[in-house]
Amino acid sequence: MFADLIIIFIFGLGLGSFAGVIICRRKTPFLIVAKPSHCDYCKRKLGFLDLIPVVSFVLQKGKCHYCCKKISWFYPGVEILSGMAFAINWYFFKSQNQDISHLVLSNALIFILIIIAFIDFKQMIVPDSLVLIILLIALVKMFLGKTYLAGFEGLALAGGFLAVLAIAGRGNWMGWGDVKLAGALGIFLGFSGSLAMIFNAFIIGALVSVFLLIIKDKKLKDHIPFAPFIVIGAFLALWLDQIISNYVLWF
Repeated sequence: MFADLIIIFIFGLGLGSFAGVIICRRKTPFLIVAKPSHCDYCKRKLGFLDLIPVVSFVLQKGKCHYCCKKISWFYPGVEILSGMAFAINWYFFKSQNQDISHLVLSNALIFILIIIAFIDFKQMIVPDSLVLIILLIALVKMFLGKTYLAGFEGLALAGGFLAVLAIAGRGNWMGWGDVKLAGALGIFLGFSGSLAMIFNAFIIGALVSVFLLIIKDKKLKDHIPFAPFIVIGAFLALWLDQIISNYVLWF
């Protein structure tokens, strides 16, 4: 099992590196594969040894190999989080004897969610194109598992609840991108998973918001991207669905 996790973690690092490219080039998608990776400062094309996930960053002490400008922690951060997410997903796949289709679909879901979380964090937007991919993944899972009722309940709970907040707050409390993302995830996670996702998202979001207010990094009127909290909530629901939902219902 340990050897499997190491291999999956390394695989996740590679996907995380590609996710970082997508996040940075979202506004020019044709450049994702058309333009080779390069330094943001000196524009020099990066070689193979400059692009080894995390390892290159550590060996080069967080600096460009050519111009010695500092490289943002964003890149290894995305890679490490991706590696961890894929390794954790593999662990639950093996320990819970899940279906192979669930592994494939959940891995695809994780990859897209990581991209969405970082785009919203950096640019305060949840791209409809990525939400559509989440929706397609969720519909495939629903049809394969014939979980039509659970999918509808999840959509109603997650999407409906956030839609009420968006309408009541006139877009100030909740963005419609968050509503669409939560609704699509609700189809994938079902009722109990959606309950766990929403609970986790609001609890973690509240704790982070209070912390940012305490350190005076944010003010009460400042907007904080909510999609990253939805993503964290979805991850926890994906892996610990029954435990969390039972606790919420008991509470």
